[in-house]
Amino acid sequence: LVSQLSSYSIAVFIVIVETLVIILLNTFLLRRLFKMSPLTSLIASSPGALSDMTLLSEELGGDMPTVAALQIARMFSIVLIIPYLTDFI
Repeated sequence: LVSQLSSYSIAVFIVIVETLVIILLNTFLLRRLFKMSPLTSLIASSPGALSDMTLLSEELGGDMPTVAALQIARMFSIVLIIPYLTDFI
């Protein structure tokens, strides 16, 4: 069991790094293209539940409607794009 965990740790590390890179890249693009505040763009880019991210945005002083709209767009894009992407791959 322990030997299997060590082989999974490399995959987990890669997924964590990939997720962080995508979040930071998306945050950078949102800030540059749409002139959003750093906080709003970071929260809008973060994976998580819609209600959690909007409440966090409201609590920290971000733009709550923008975060909610971008989180909804992110969820719809995942539901609509991923099935076609898996067929393509």
